[in-house]
Amino acid sequence: EKVVENLIQFNRSQLPPNRERLQVLMHLDENARDMQYSLCAQYLRNPRMSKAMESKLWLAIHAYFWEVTRGYHTFLMDFVSNPGGSKIQASVPLITARAMQGFGDILKWRYFRYEAIDEKLWMRMHNLYRIAEFDHFERNSIRLYKHSTKAHTCQGKYAQALLLSRFGNGTMTPRQLDMVDSWLDNWSDTVKIDKQYAESAHLFYSDTNQGKGLQRILQPGRETTLRFVNVKDLTLQAENAIQAIRSGSSPAVLGLGEDFRMPDGLNLLERVVEEWSGTVGQNRRRSERIPEAGTWGITLGMDN
Repeated sequence: EKVVENLIQFNRSQLPPNRERLQVLMHLDENARDMQYSLCAQYLRNPRMSKAMESKLWLAIHAYFWEVTRGYHTFLMDFVSNPGGSKIQASVPLITARAMQGFGDILKWRYFRYEAIDEKLWMRMHNLYRIAEFDHFERNSIRLYKHSTKAHTCQGKYAQALLLSRFGNGTMTPRQLDMVDSWLDNWSDTVKIDKQYAESAHLFYSDTNQGKGLQRILQPGRETTLRFVNVKDLTLQAENAIQAIRSGSSPAVLGLGEDFRMPDGLNLLERVVEEWSGTVGQNRRRSERIPEAGTWGITLGMDN
């Protein structure tokens, strides 16, 4: 609570975003991460907690992600408005990657509550990726925090958020979504994002001019704002993991996390691979959907 209170004051202070203030923000973020992750773990390991406790935990977790990401975003927007006069240029790749991680976390935690996603969130994410593209550091390996066990790229963080959006439709529990997100955290750097469409390589795209996540390609466009997402290597990695599990390998050794349990974990992984490989909904109608008034009855066991 104290850290979040200070972040709120920091963001509302209206002081110029100089290098010294950025160091303060980065120091706060670096040293509060362990506390934040322990709260996240507490939330995910207690699905039957009271509504009051669930709400308190969720609000605390979301507030931290929101305030620290908002802080980084402010510094980046100031840099974009005056790149020549900026004193933080050396830190821009790192804070861009942290901000992209932050917006990805905000999106994920809103999926947990089945909230409608504000288009502005996606526009900010798209714009951060375009900053990385413009300054040619989208593929640079960056260690986000001193305790990070591996390096990431801005392209990988962007792909991670995009691919998770395919499952943020209320069909997964928070623990399932978090597990998929952890797989993407390990594997998203295998995803390629291209400006030109290739039928043999691309099933999905994002439009950086629209406040939406990842979309299935029906009729490829040629707008310069489109980014086409190649998940072939990602799908292959996941398929290899499935085969290895069936052969007796440990899920933890395969990078699937300590919480992976059979058979539910394998079923979830297979479901995710179906989405990434494009085998889900191959026979979906391609005509425009037209809203119709009516009543729906929802029953348990729709999958069956």
